[in-house]
Amino acid sequence: MTDLRQRLLDEAAVFTAENGWASLTMAKLGQRVGVSRQTVYNELGSKPALADAIVAQELAKFLAAVEEELSSTDDRVLGIQRAVSRVLTMADENVLMRAVLSSVHGANSDLLPLLTTQAQPIIDSAGDMIVARIETEHPDQPIPQDELLVAVESIVRLVMSHITAPTISTGRAAEAIAWVAASLLSELPESLSDS
Repeated sequence: MTDLRQRLLDEAAVFTAENGWASLTMAKLGQRVGVSRQTVYNELGSKPALADAIVAQELAKFLAAVEEELSSTDDRVLGIQRAVSRVLTMADENVLMRAVLSSVHGANSDLLPLLTTQAQPIIDSAGDMIVARIETEHPDQPIPQDELLVAVESIVRLVMSHITAPTISTGRAAEAIAWVAASLLSELPESLSDS
């Protein structure tokens, strides 16, 4: 990623958090970064492409946190609980995420569908990372591939649901999701050392 592209993405996220996605234009973004509107288009493409790039950048941060937490312990359930807790905390503290989610409560955000009705790319990316990790750590795991994909997608969707519409505390949600995940993935060895 070029330095200019990174600066544009960072500034677009800041602008969106401050003013809303609907207020962002390529001309305003270029002005804030000190380049022409055409340069912004050349670097990022269309506004929908910019939205996808911002979401991908934020998703990468969340997936890195999940990977870090899952790697921090040999206890699968504890790793899941830590990963979920960290993701929910990051989502709550993320200024851009809060701005997008505030549209649920009356503010305007054309980005909200990227976390709700058009979230399949996020679900797929997160699911692919988790399935790849399971397959690497448990190459002989007994869960059929199609069932593993359904289980992992269900877990990711549950986390997304708690991000977009939390009803319980982060700690309780992390415990509950870890319990569900452990139940769905119960055929895997209990810890990495058992594989």
